[in-house]
Amino acid sequence: MSEPFKLTAEQKKLLRRTMLGKLVSDDCELFFQHVERTQLDPFKRQIYAQARWNKHLQRDTLSTQTSIDGFRIIAQRSGKYAGQCGPFWCGKDGKWLKDADGHPMPWLSSDYPSAAMVGVLRVGFQGPLFRISRWDSFVQRTKEGEVAQFWHQMPDIMLAKTAEAQALR
Repeated sequence: MSEPFKLTAEQKKLLRRTMLGKLVSDDCELFFQHVERTQLDPFKRQIYAQARWNKHLQRDTLSTQTSIDGFRIIAQRSGKYAGQCGPFWCGKDGKWLKDADGHPMPWLSSDYPSAAMVGVLRVGFQGPLFRISRWDSFVQRTKEGEVAQFWHQMPDIMLAKTAEAQALR
């Protein structure tokens, strides 16, 4: 088994200057503890620290976000992850894109998908555990209400990642 991931003093300084720039010192320390407890590496983009405005405290506070790569690592470490089915996408017509054999078809429409579905296979389970992410529930928007950049550029991928993350949780 490999050595536990432990942040060095230099790595902590770098994270404070970059990812943690808007956060107070206590929030930074909480993030460092979370990284070491979960063994997720922020330099490999497995975990992120997000500064979110807290209206009660009137300042940015820590919101820790696990990336899809982080969820995949956690699933793999469990020893019970056995793969996945999908992703599948659904349009406004309510029909899931599958071929005759039930395999996923790619999202090729210029419209945003209405939903994405992923099934995770787990050792000891009879079938996949499916989760569905609806566009309206997960799309990220700018302060102006526009669809955020990556969600606009890669709507199928972003929505599929949310469905996969829900299934892996």
